[in-house]
Order: sequence, then structure tokens, then C-alpha cells
Amino acid sequence: IRLGANRWTPATGGGALMELGCYPVHWTRALIGAFHVVEAHMHIAESGVDDRTSVRFAARDSGVTGTMMCSMEPHDRGRRTTLTIVGEEGEVFVRNPVAPQMGFEFRWQHNGVWRDETFEAPSSYACQLEAICNGLTSATPLPTEGDDIVGNIAAIEAILAASDGPSSDCRSVD
Repeated sequence: IRLGANRWTPATGGGALMELGCYPVHWTRALIGAFHVVEAHMHIAESGVDDRTSVRFAARDSGVTGTMMCSMEPHDRGRRTTLTIVGEEGEVFVRNPVAPQMGFEFRWQHNGVWRDETFEAPSSYACQLEAICNGLTSATPLPTEGDDIVGNIAAIEAILAASDGPSSDCRSVD
């Protein structure tokens, strides 16, 4: 079995949105809460899965708008994910929040003054294992359990439903 073969196979739920998009979908939900999918576009690869998906969204309560994108296309950053948040008075940039042990960068600016934060970032897998152990010993649910999982898949389904063009019903996502 070829490593990563499932990500290119429609029958196994492959594609950029399902394979990688779950991360920016989760970040968006965590940062702004419930949102509407305004528009979603998917580029379908020869294999039949999306190799690139982009989404425009609007927060249900605050009206904050934004975009998210995921791609399995090769690029000059290797396999490093980036997260950029731009606001009226500042900006945050994070390189490789998914696997910080493979090179991590955190920069932010407020009113045009940039700051770089540097620190050793542990393996995301080590942090996940620690959270699971803490949850098991304290009987405390993990933050990504239950309703969070349901909310994330509902968001992905709303993106899929809107992917042929602008969403006609502006689906709400928790």
C-alpha cells in the first residue's frame, strides 16, 4: 500500500478538504464560532478528488468574514501549513501549527509593529497523547470530542454542499 494513497481515492473519502481541510475548518470554528459558507470552490484532480478547495465564510454572530484554503498540490513550503489571521488593527501568522516539530514560526503585529515569538514547539503527537492521558486520568472530556467532531463534519458537509458555486441558502455551521 502506497503511503498517502487514500488521500487520492474518492472511495476512501480522499481529497484536500477531507484530508487537510479539517484543520482550517476547526480553527475557523474555534476562533469565530458558527459561520455561514458564502462560497466554496473545489478543483478536482484526475483521480476524482479535490486537490484544492477554497471557502469564503461569514461568522453567524459577529459578521466577521474570511477565507480558508487547503491544497494537496506541491508548493515551495514543503508540507508546512500556515495560518494567517488579519484584523483591523493587527495580524497573526503561524507556520506549521499542525506539526510544529517540523519547523515552527509565530509572528504577530499590532498597528504595523511586527514581533517574532520563538520557542521550542513539541511534537503535536506528544501533545495529543498528553491530552488523552490527562483526559483518561481525570475523566475530563477532550476539547475535540463529541459535539466538536459533529460540528466539524457539519462544516465540511456545508462546504461540500456549497462547492458548485455560491451557497444559495448560506448554510449555518456551528
